[in-house]
Amino acid sequence: MLRSVFYFANLPYSRRRNKLSAYLTIVRTRPGILIFFIGLNCLHLGVIGYLLRRNSLAVSPSSPSKIILQLNPVKKDIPVTAKFNWSNVESADYKRYIANLRASGCPEETVRDIIIADVDKLFAARRQTASVTPEKDLKYWEPEPDDGNEISGREKWKQEQTTENEKRLLLKELLGVDLNSERRKLAGEEDMVEKRLRFLPTEKRQQVRLLLEKFNEQEQIVREKALESGSVNDTENPLELKRIHAARQAELAKVLSPREIELFELWTSDAAIATRHSLAGLEEPSEQEFLAIYKLRKRFDEEFNTEVSPIKDAERREKLEKATTEMENQIEAEFGEQRYAQYLRGQDRDYRQLAEISRRFHLPREAAGRVYDLRKAAENQTIKIQADESLPAEKRKVLIQEIRQNAGESVQELLGEEASQLYRRTESAGWLE
Repeated sequence: MLRSVFYFANLPYSRRRNKLSAYLTIVRTRPGILIFFIGLNCLHLGVIGYLLRRNSLAVSPSSPSKIILQLNPVKKDIPVTAKFNWSNVESADYKRYIANLRASGCPEETVRDIIIADVDKLFAARRQTASVTPEKDLKYWEPEPDDGNEISGREKWKQEQTTENEKRLLLKELLGVDLNSERRKLAGEEDMVEKRLRFLPTEKRQQVRLLLEKFNEQEQIVREKALESGSVNDTENPLELKRIHAARQAELAKVLSPREIELFELWTSDAAIATRHSLAGLEEPSEQEFLAIYKLRKRFDEEFNTEVSPIKDAERREKLEKATTEMENQIEAEFGEQRYAQYLRGQDRDYRQLAEISRRFHLPREAAGRVYDLRKAAENQTIKIQADESLPAEKRKVLIQEIRQNAGESVQELLGEEASQLYRRTESAGWLE
């Protein structure tokens, strides 16, 4: 019967309409047939009901269905527990709130998410209440109060920093986690501080983070004062920054071993970060190459740290330029001609953009280098043609266009269609136009 129904439902509309019309004609002319089919369907329903009722009753011990029932018995007399109510868990006391969440079986990650969201909401309401000041109704043609107001903007930033610090301290006490780190995890962002401190045990990592934040805040206060007073280059500002840097190192030495201090510098110091940045053009940079440049840069920074010792006179500026040239010569001598050429292209913003596109599209590392070399060759050919006065201007134009067209085809072959289209949309690809 069901097969007939499915068969009928799957027929084209025109055939279903013709068959239905024929059935209605038969029913009108021969009503006995209708009564017969109704009776037959009632009989089918009765048989189905009987079978279902029989299967629900107890059967003999030898019956397979009895074995199934015994293996999966229906549980009776299950004790009824009290209905779960959120009011039994939530509490104005955060420590009790956390304890209740954990006691209810809530996963630790979910506990953190709930508490962080609740603390954010609490501080948002507090900040909104504190910032409410009576103002006149603003017209659409009138500037907003903070528009172009640098002082007001800094004050607002300070208030926000104070609020964030209060939240971080509270959540550190309650959950033992860093607020910024947790937010980056939720947003799927990479925490660079966490990444660079992975060589440390978790407990030391948290201690170091707090120390860095403490001294970064002190540095920011010094810079804010200098900005407000207009004395950015005064001698007091560099001396204060030096004092803060020395105090930070002293505090770190209390937490970290000498080897950990060394690794900390290799991961986080300005010289180390600048060195990693400068190696972008090298294919498979080695630890030896990194350390060679790092030592040169560290020595250079110790002598010419322009942040804490601003360059004020022509003599010191000339000394800085000479030291920069000497450092570059030492790097070239360390690397050799071919490796130094790779090092130099890593300082080129256009190459770095190519390298990023190659990385994004999972292309071989050498793809960016080959496109970069292709560009240099095309530019050199273009310069030669433009300088050749024996060629008519129109001829030079045609030759240059051919160079760019051939180069464009080679770029697409090296990068692929998607990556080459993205590259063409960047400023670096102007040489192809």
